[in-house]
Amino acid sequence: MNYGENKYALKILEYVLSKDVKIDFLTYNEISHLNDVRNLVKYVFLIRDISLIIIIFSFSYFYINKKTDYFMKILKNGFLILFSFTLLLLASTLLFFDSLFIFFHQIFFPQGNWAFEPSSNLIILFPKEFWIKQFLIFIGISFSEFIFFYFFYIQNKNRKKYK
Repeated sequence: MNYGENKYALKILEYVLSKDVKIDFLTYNEISHLNDVRNLVKYVFLIRDISLIIIIFSFSYFYINKKTDYFMKILKNGFLILFSFTLLLLASTLLFFDSLFIFFHQIFFPQGNWAFEPSSNLIILFPKEFWIKQFLIFIGISFSEFIFFYFFYIQNKNRKKYK
């Protein structure tokens, strides 16, 4: 299924991203779940934005105080930890996707409005294969970011070495 051309999938995505969209093809429980997903997405974006602000201010502080070596060491260790976690997540996804999917939903949607019949519109529009693919894309993007920051670290380290 091409999700970019599916008007129902696009409407759901617009709804989750907090746009004022009327969804009349889902049940009350499906819409309730999407409201919870919308709230989760808002928190994820908030955490991302706060993290970025902290990194920028930290780098600025260490740069102004000429302690970039210390900052780079912290950055390197943080990314190594996140890289290891991402590898673990990748292995878990490939080996235990169903268990991981259920565990994720039990943690973030404890009220239980996430389990739907196979005939539900949400399951038909977004089957298991869709979520596996999305998760692998997320992990691929994360690896790309790690590679970028690793080369940034190496460049900064090499530049310092040859001064």
